[in-house]
Amino acid sequence: MSGSGEGKCHLVFPEEGRHDILDATAGRKHGEDLSTNFNEVLLKKGYARVDNKYLPKDLEYYQELQDGARKKEIRIWAGKGTEPGEDSR
Repeated sequence: MSGSGEGKCHLVFPEEGRHDILDATAGRKHGEDLSTNFNEVLLKKGYARVDNKYLPKDLEYYQELQDGARKKEIRIWAGKGTEPGEDSR
């Protein structure tokens, strides 16, 4: 890979005044396979949630990735609610 923008995604949240950059290759070592499942990155970092209605059996581990972000209360899981943006405090 070459270029400084490869492997990165810019997420803009204008209503929150935020501009976040996700590095899809973060944590990879030189020489490792750089293919990345972007859905996994979004779930781990709390930018997405699983829709169980359409989740195929072979992707059930997505729920575990989402649960990890929810436990850390990051991004859409900030606060104590069970749904993104919901605050049960």
